[in-house]
Amino acid sequence: MFARHRLSLGLIAAAFLPSGANAVAPSSSNPASTNLNNEPATVASSYVFTDLGTFSGGNSTAYAISESGHVVGTATISNTDTHAFEFWNGTLRDLGTLKGGVGSGALAVNDAGTIVGYGNVASTGAFHAVRFAASGPLDLNAAASANYSAAEGVNEAGQVVGFIEGANPNPNSSATIVLRAFVANNGAITLLPSLGGNTSEASSINNLSQIVGWSDLSGDLVEHAFLYAAGHSKDLGVLPGGTFSEALHINDSGQVVGVGNTTGGAFDAFLYSGGVLSDLGTLGGNTSVAYGINNSGDIVGYSYITPSNTTTDGFIYSNGAMTDLNDLTMTGAGGHTLDAALAINDGGQIVGEAIVGSVNSTTVHAFLLTPTAEATPPALSAGLSDALKLKGDTATFSATFTGSDPMSYQWYKNGTALTNQTNAALTLTNLQVSASGNYLVKASNLVGEMSSNMTLTVLIPPTFSKPPVNTNVLTGKPAKLTVTVIGSPPLSYLWQVSTDGGTTWTNITNGADTASGNTTATLNFSAASLDLSGDQFRCVVTNAGTSTASAPATLIVGGPPSISAAPVSITQVQGQDATFSVTATGDPAPTYQWYKGKTLLVGKTVSSLTITGAQAADADTYSVTVANPFKTLTDKATLKIIVPAGFSKQPVNVSVVAGKAAKFTVTATGTAKLTYQWEMSTDGTNWTAIPKATTNTYSIAKTTVLMNGQQFHCIVNNPAGTPATSNPATLSVGLGGAAL
Repeated sequence: MFARHRLSLGLIAAAFLPSGANAVAPSSSNPASTNLNNEPATVASSYVFTDLGTFSGGNSTAYAISESGHVVGTATISNTDTHAFEFWNGTLRDLGTLKGGVGSGALAVNDAGTIVGYGNVASTGAFHAVRFAASGPLDLNAAASANYSAAEGVNEAGQVVGFIEGANPNPNSSATIVLRAFVANNGAITLLPSLGGNTSEASSINNLSQIVGWSDLSGDLVEHAFLYAAGHSKDLGVLPGGTFSEALHINDSGQVVGVGNTTGGAFDAFLYSGGVLSDLGTLGGNTSVAYGINNSGDIVGYSYITPSNTTTDGFIYSNGAMTDLNDLTMTGAGGHTLDAALAINDGGQIVGEAIVGSVNSTTVHAFLLTPTAEATPPALSAGLSDALKLKGDTATFSATFTGSDPMSYQWYKNGTALTNQTNAALTLTNLQVSASGNYLVKASNLVGEMSSNMTLTVLIPPTFSKPPVNTNVLTGKPAKLTVTVIGSPPLSYLWQVSTDGGTTWTNITNGADTASGNTTATLNFSAASLDLSGDQFRCVVTNAGTSTASAPATLIVGGPPSISAAPVSITQVQGQDATFSVTATGDPAPTYQWYKGKTLLVGKTVSSLTITGAQAADADTYSVTVANPFKTLTDKATLKIIVPAGFSKQPVNVSVVAGKAAKFTVTATGTAKLTYQWEMSTDGTNWTAIPKATTNTYSIAKTTVLMNGQQFHCIVNNPAGTPATSNPATLSVGLGGAAL
């Protein structure tokens, strides 16, 4: 089984991914590096190597790369669980797990940024196919009975393929549940036809909706690679002398790569193209596996490099020749051995995993290879400009560079590197004069660097150590607004007014509305009039060509509120509406806020409060605050609830021997004072009140056979005025052992 996403005891097993040369090799030999067409290789002679890093767990593997260079894969975390990751714009990001799960893996990505894979399901040990969204992994497993599924491929249309548990199509098999290849369109999962067997898996889908994978043949003894298109699954066959094959990837030309066994049991990478299955050979060992193919027909995978099968190397197969990636020039790859190449995009970028340290190391990191022909040094497309800023400001500076990712940045001030300033933009907050100086940003990638610089000058503008404050004044009384300003002299002042909530501002003229001091630090009104109430005022202070406006202050002119009609206490029957109201005046018009006890009632801010369908829990003291800027008044009233009578315990049937006593009892509910009246019926229709039977218990001291079959019920009432009648209870009187 060579598919890298195979089910094994509830885990996704990288069944033939070497991960530090841990794969099991077949025993026979195979010729190395066969050139099928005797054509010269056109593989890039050198690459820029990028170690994508890992989380704190130490290992990572990259499984897929989009045409735009978006990389996804898996990485272990500190507790040895595996999490899916994406590498984008130089950052490795944990994609998380399903809620409650401990593991996940990202196996495919398209240019729209759709990432799919698998996620462990909490506490079950199973895993489900997932799509990794911004909000976290989304479970794609549509079958409630399916414990296991995984999404292994996605095309640009968002179609997803993989495997899922499903019902065995063979009714004669002892296995009722098997793994089935599927394709999902807009979340709807369709199982694909097999090659006659019960188990199958889909590993890749191209942009023509052609799907490849593997399926058991009839009898489930061996599996063959298949190509699914136009509703049919085609058997791609096996290599000469072989019995087994698996298809792992397909490009948009319909070319398929994978692995199959050959004569003597060796396993070789294959290419299926033009209806022909071709053996790609190895790098010298007994095994090779082809994992990815781009639309140019370039193939990547891994191969053992010696017949002893102790280590593997990643390879690229192009124009008929297989080349060990470790034999090419790898800028930045020191200390790494590329042991598996798992995907290649149309730009020739390759991802996979590399051993860190010696070839016997168990530490592997995901890598990205970029052909040097594709890698370009940073170039400046929009540089920095000199800036003049004010003390206390926040300013962001950035230059725009083009060039190959990953791009790194470092900012400098007066030639000294700024700590932790390694983003494309530099943000400086609360600028001080000491921030003035020469700033430079340097952009670097693995093939070069470029810089841009600027001069920053920070001025000290007028600042308000004391801005104007909101002021309340009685009608006709004097009012004053004042500011205290710090700044470089000379300072000039100008007061402004806004009557539309601060949208527009108008300069104040001395004499208007009794105003004076419009160009000083203090604005005075000798007699504030009502038409000023609610207006906002600010002071604009200027020095050296720099102006600063104060925060606005509001002038409120008027008088305190008064309550002319306070809320009245209410006694209400449960289930009916209860309404409190208050009447108040004031200038400005007062606001209202109701409370139940000490609890603020959110949204209850008008002069009346209605409790709809009042219940016993609503009984309380209700208060209202009436407020304007000059004063706050509070008044309160109580709500009492009368709960109608009812029963928590009904009377029950009684059976006695004639001559014995009988007793019927009810337990009633409701607001006191409760009244009781027992009634008797001989026919269940007509009822007669029983004199003096006015408690919750009715007792018969001595029964007779004439009472047999009589029915009794109790009527309960209280001040709510809604009587409640209990269920009837029947008295059964029988003869004892001796005649009466």
